[in-house]
Amino acid sequence: MLSDHEIVNDVVGGRPLAVTYCPLCLTGRVFERVVGGEVVEFGGSGVLLMNVLVMADRASNSLWSQLLGEGIRGRHRCQRLAVVDSLQTTLATWLELHPASLILDAPLREDRFSAYYASDAAGEVGTISEDERLEPKAVVVGLALADEARAYPLELAAERRVINDRLAGTALVVALAGDGVTAGVYDAALDGRTLTFDIGGSAEVMRDRETGSVWKVLSGEVLEGPLRGSTLRRLPATVSFWFGWHDFYPHTSVFGIGGLRD
Repeated sequence: MLSDHEIVNDVVGGRPLAVTYCPLCLTGRVFERVVGGEVVEFGGSGVLLMNVLVMADRASNSLWSQLLGEGIRGRHRCQRLAVVDSLQTTLATWLELHPASLILDAPLREDRFSAYYASDAAGEVGTISEDERLEPKAVVVGLALADEARAYPLELAAERRVINDRLAGTALVVALAGDGVTAGVYDAALDGRTLTFDIGGSAEVMRDRETGSVWKVLSGEVLEGPLRGSTLRRLPATVSFWFGWHDFYPHTSVFGIGGLRD
């Protein structure tokens, strides 16, 4: 449905949200649709920026980059939308976490991008990066902090399951759930102490070395152990095809390449 519509304006828990998805680059992001203190609605603009969705707010017709969450033309140029904590995941995994969820009520139809996903084609406009560190449509979890950006290949994350890393001075952990597609990316600092994580007893949990507490991969919550009641802060990571992430962050590093290992 989002391949066709790209943007859903909704209210969840009293909070006005824009749920957005770019089918060309696989990027799904959720924003609070409040601009300058006013609730606005977003729609597709009909244009792309480096193959990624460009949104338009219907109040001012300002254009916004979906990947950056930033105004790029019009009255709200250079303003940022508040990013809302979300997961890009499968329906089965989501319902395990939130079984009472409401589901968007619209007719299901065949995804018109299914042939694109199965092909070697990458994007529609411009020249696709020739950076050969990864295949253009390799799926990555991208994270940008301060002036640094890093991509975590999903294939490597599935092999490792838990990755301890540091970016822009922030200690972090990337953990992949048992479904092989859903990643949790968290700040590894808690109450002034940096934690280091290993695989837990199942695909859905990880364990910190410092206290032995067991953490849920998809929520960052402690299930058992001395730190029970604690929750890690989720970092604003984005799932994307490699070519899409690289176009916006050409100087991005890639975990697992160029000596980057935990």
